[in-house]
Amino acid sequence: MKKKESREIINRLFVDVFNDILQLEENFIHDKLHDRVTITEVHVMEKIQLSEKKSMGSVAKQLMITEGTLTTSINRLVQKGYIEKRRDDNDKRVYLLSITKSGLEILDIHSKFHEMMVEEVINNPSIGDNLVQSLVHLQDFFKGLKKIYGK
Repeated sequence: MKKKESREIINRLFVDVFNDILQLEENFIHDKLHDRVTITEVHVMEKIQLSEKKSMGSVAKQLMITEGTLTTSINRLVQKGYIEKRRDDNDKRVYLLSITKSGLEILDIHSKFHEMMVEEVINNPSIGDNLVQSLVHLQDFFKGLKKIYGK
């Protein structure tokens, strides 16, 4: 296979796999809960859950978005009952975020989707090792780009 063809195939696969995962995650959650939540909202909740400091500023920084952009998502998630937002007792300028029981249910379903993907790789050892090595290499590449472009 020529280098140009390989590049085109790899590019198409990256884009297709990325888009498929996002759409299927969203549909999987909707199918399980019969509730419409965007995958962006799920990933915001996931970042809140994983964040040590659950402030708007900290979560926005981790997501590499502005606090204003995050505020839009947070307001929708509060309205849907998936997260709670309250002022910090020590600094009234800071809002702290927490996941509600309904939000945790969504994150649990999201986690199950990821477990299915991982199981598929683990159950196919012929691709598992090579895929892990390739993903580690790709992650290192993205970390380098993040230092340059991850504001």
